[in-house]
Amino acid sequence: MISELFTPTKSEFDRLDQTSGVEFIAKLLWAESRRINISVINISISRNVNVPDGGIDVEVKDKSEPQGELIRNKLSCFQIKTGKNFRPQEDHQIKKELFGSNKTLEKENLGEGVKRCLDQNGAYILVCPKQLLNPEEIRKAEENNRKNFELCGYHNVHIIIIDQTKLIGVLKRYPSLILELKGITNINFQTHSSWSNHVQMRKEFILGKTHAIDIEKVRQRLRDPIKSAHIRILGEPGIGKTKFALETTRSQDLSPLVIYFVSSKKFLNSGFLNYISLQDNDFTAILVIDECDLNDSLEIWNQSKSRTTD
Repeated sequence: MISELFTPTKSEFDRLDQTSGVEFIAKLLWAESRRINISVINISISRNVNVPDGGIDVEVKDKSEPQGELIRNKLSCFQIKTGKNFRPQEDHQIKKELFGSNKTLEKENLGEGVKRCLDQNGAYILVCPKQLLNPEEIRKAEENNRKNFELCGYHNVHIIIIDQTKLIGVLKRYPSLILELKGITNINFQTHSSWSNHVQMRKEFILGKTHAIDIEKVRQRLRDPIKSAHIRILGEPGIGKTKFALETTRSQDLSPLVIYFVSSKKFLNSGFLNYISLQDNDFTAILVIDECDLNDSLEIWNQSKSRTTD
């Protein structure tokens, strides 16, 4: 069933290593930033994933008080632990993660990223994609972090523990990211990443005089967190409409949302329209449908717009 394609499983999270885990959570944060109207410029990612002393993997800054599922503070600092045996409910593991091995429990031994976060009153968010924690284990993990931060003079720290169950809840909004997590590409629809690997899409995109302006106009419409958009790209065959759509949605905040269909016939036969029309679906997606005539375009829009926030 198509609904099962958009339900992440434990084994799929288990495939993430530290590098791919950080990259995947970063894509999720880019998608969230677009939804709650935060510029991706405010998201910083550390590619040094092997920091053993409490380093921060992703930082998100915003002047407002964001109301996202994951981003809830003017400064949100994410530490991502993909180890299968990492148990945040055990105090000795938290101590090792924050201070390193065989070091005293004091401020100077905290990772620089963690100190910077706490010095600026940021939220410390520990993401554990491979852990399924019950409420008591989450409470214990928060308590362990809070106790160790207090030893360093940091009190009332905003601490959030994100386990696999919470991640699945957030991911339900972003079906394209679920497909990427599952590694699904050889079906009727594709993610931006798999679409961009098509031979024709690897060719250089040569910007015309108005392309840059047109791309920015479309991106601004797609980034509107309130109104949905129905955009048709018209032109003679072979002028590069598909490549234009690919490049327009290549930005970090848009590409995680893309689901690409090679034709409207493939889309209408996939069952995906029925899936997104269900009233209990609450997700964000950018549908790119190639080879779509006016009649199919209107049919798809008329059926799907009832599920938008427009």
